[in-house]
Amino acid sequence: MDPPYNQGLGPPALLALHAAGWIAPSALAVVELLASEPFTPPAGFATLDERKYGKARVVFLRAPD
Repeated sequence: MDPPYNQGLGPPALLALHAAGWIAPSALAVVELLASEPFTPPAGFATLDERKYGKARVVFLRAPD
């Protein structure tokens, strides 16, 4: 997903999507952020990898079971 940069919307969006059943158990979730933007995965989501591309950062997460 690609939430607006620097607004901290990634974690709450992941939680809302998971709670609504839109993210399958153990699914791969990908979040694009501003490279310098802080990001803490929500509870249950595990960071698998992070990559920077210019001003953007892509975070790969595993959803909870």
